[in-house]
Amino acid sequence: MRGFLVLGLGLLVAVGAGCDGSDDEEIATSLALPRPGDAAYGAFGHVLGSDRGQSNDAQLDQLWIGFGRGESWDAYVRVRDQLAPDGLRPWICGQVVDDEGEPLGFYFDPATTEAAEVTAETFQISLDGLKNGSGSAGSSGHWCVTFFAEEVVPGSGE
Repeated sequence: MRGFLVLGLGLLVAVGAGCDGSDDEEIATSLALPRPGDAAYGAFGHVLGSDRGQSNDAQLDQLWIGFGRGESWDAYVRVRDQLAPDGLRPWICGQVVDDEGEPLGFYFDPATTEAAEVTAETFQISLDGLKNGSGSAGSSGHWCVTFFAEEVVPGSGE
């Protein structure tokens, strides 16, 4: 019996050694960056976010959010850099549009996206909440999300 216990603990340590759940682990994505002409395309930049560390359904969700205005993109970068030393993440707010063609069933309208350090709690929601239509009007409406930025891609502004 003691041998099984030692073997079991050894396997647990071996399996868990490569999976510490830290934010430094890279996560592969198959989501294509939105292109010009896509409804989710933001000419000034995109952030690929995930609900890593805050998922309610144990499924990693990812979403590209585009910025269609230069001042909104600049504000995102400024707020992100301001909060990063404290380990905090900015809120990204905007009009959410239901679209079954999108991987999570919605996208943020790039013409409306903005970043904030603080938002009204009534507009805060998780990716899982949006995905499941937990908002008061389904997922569509003006919402704010904060997530782990997997990738940040500046745009050309055109």
